[in-house]
Amino acid sequence: MKLINKKFFIIFFFVFTCFFGDLIILPGPKIMGITITLYRVFIPIIFLLCIYRELRYKSSIKISKLMLCAIFVLMFMIVYGFGAMMISPYVPASNGFKELLSLLYSIMIMFCAWYFCRNDDDRTMVKALCFFLIVVVILSLAEYYTGYHFSTSRFMYSPKQAKIIPGLNMCKSAPMVASTGIFYNENDLCAFLVIFMPFLFMLGGKLSKHTVKYLFCLLILALIVFNDATICLAAFAVALLAYILSFLNLSKIKHFRNVMFVLMAFIVVLPFISPIIMSVIDGISYKFNSLSNSRSTLAIRIITSLRSIETAFDSYGLGIGPAAFTDYFSVHYPNNYVYAPHNFLFEVLSEYGVINFTLVVTLWIVLIIKLIKQYRRTKEQILAVLIAAMLSFCLACLAPSSFIGYSYTWLLVGVCVGYLDNIRINLNNHLINH
Repeated sequence: MKLINKKFFIIFFFVFTCFFGDLIILPGPKIMGITITLYRVFIPIIFLLCIYRELRYKSSIKISKLMLCAIFVLMFMIVYGFGAMMISPYVPASNGFKELLSLLYSIMIMFCAWYFCRNDDDRTMVKALCFFLIVVVILSLAEYYTGYHFSTSRFMYSPKQAKIIPGLNMCKSAPMVASTGIFYNENDLCAFLVIFMPFLFMLGGKLSKHTVKYLFCLLILALIVFNDATICLAAFAVALLAYILSFLNLSKIKHFRNVMFVLMAFIVVLPFISPIIMSVIDGISYKFNSLSNSRSTLAIRIITSLRSIETAFDSYGLGIGPAAFTDYFSVHYPNNYVYAPHNFLFEVLSEYGVINFTLVVTLWIVLIIKLIKQYRRTKEQILAVLIAAMLSFCLACLAPSSFIGYSYTWLLVGVCVGYLDNIRINLNNHLINH
């Protein structure tokens, strides 16, 4: 029991640090312009603890090939980015260093997630992700209805829209304007919610857990609608559809009952959410009809994406360097309305070049294929959840302002590889015992 409690505490603290660590500023001076937070201190400590525990019981660290490939992709991006930072005239030294440091932390997070999930037969990581996802939803709803925002919110940098609260690391705007949660803007929050929403599907058993699952899925949908995050709304639909389709070939009655329960619940609440659905359809229609207006959200995104591709060509496919997007656009496209890529793939392509772009996309494709193959073989529910999360991730990563700096980008990869290894190890042990 003591070992279980220790493992439970470490995993929960790890997820808490990944999600909320940047909100907790530790006393002390800045180091090279970097604020010392709980996240920056304890992620390396947890990483070293995982390595120590691995070496304590084994003579060497045995890492699966897929995990080694994921680590290689990030390490190559760091080395490549450092070289680009040295020669690119568009990379501010402090911003470039911060971005490379965030990639280094991503390696630690990915390794820790893989280490915890590899031996996580009781799915403690899933419980931790669900718990803190629910916490973020509650905080985001409170933020939306009260107008109080965290220090990470874009409202802290918009004095015309919000005012700083003396004595608190928060600001206040008019209520029911937008909800940014623990992130910079609305799209960042919605991308996070829709990526980890499939983990709520693992909640089951008692009626109360089913109620929590469906309630918070609807609340996530409400937040996406409130923030007008159309791409995340599409990702929400893709995740839900992928999870439902994954069980269509199963003969187990309980899964069929769950699917039917979801459909019945949707039919019951349809009259209540139909105004929301119609407003979303009208919003999408308006965005497509307003493409001729260069100030519309959709037009700005399309123009920025096209210019990101042009940036990659202008650099001969080598990239302009880490965190160079803003400075490059301010020089070459001074009339552009945004100076963030709002697209993770184009961010990698324009800043890190074609090689790193190809490596990242290949890693995602291989990971999704392996999840699907293993699911067809074992029919494990966690694999269906991970497939839905990864497909949602591929679409939702087109929404946030910048994806590289967020820890959950590579946390999901570590969780996927960890549970793939967990199921593979359990299958091998089962074959040996029988």
